[in-house]
Amino acid sequence: MTTAKEYLSQPRRVDIKLKAMAEQLERLKSAAEYVGVQYSDMPRPARNIHRSEDAMVRVMDMEKRIDAEFIRLAEISATIEQVRDPLLYTLLVKRYLTGDAWQDIADDMSVSISHLYRLHNDALDEIENLRANESKGQ
Repeated sequence: MTTAKEYLSQPRRVDIKLKAMAEQLERLKSAAEYVGVQYSDMPRPARNIHRSEDAMVRVMDMEKRIDAEFIRLAEISATIEQVRDPLLYTLLVKRYLTGDAWQDIADDMSVSISHLYRLHNDALDEIENLRANESKGQ
């Protein structure tokens, strides 16, 4: 099982991955439109009649992969939502879901950076406990 910090660090990587996947999806959709039916009275060589279908399958596969990444983000967000302490919850949202810098979070929460790090350790412990309880319940 991954550590709480590794688990919570996923949204940043997933966000980058989703942007790349969205670009790839647009290219696939563009290619699928290009491969679509083209009418012409000019003779042409035999073509792969499944090319259009194959392109649409690739588009649908990419859409499923994107949906899976959004589900992953939703699961992480739902785990953070279970944190009862408002300070710890705020810290986790600002750091891991919105990607704020440590100093900005400390300033927003009106705490010293060293106190913020202590809160962060408490928040990670809370996430570890929540995830352990989830795995016991399954």
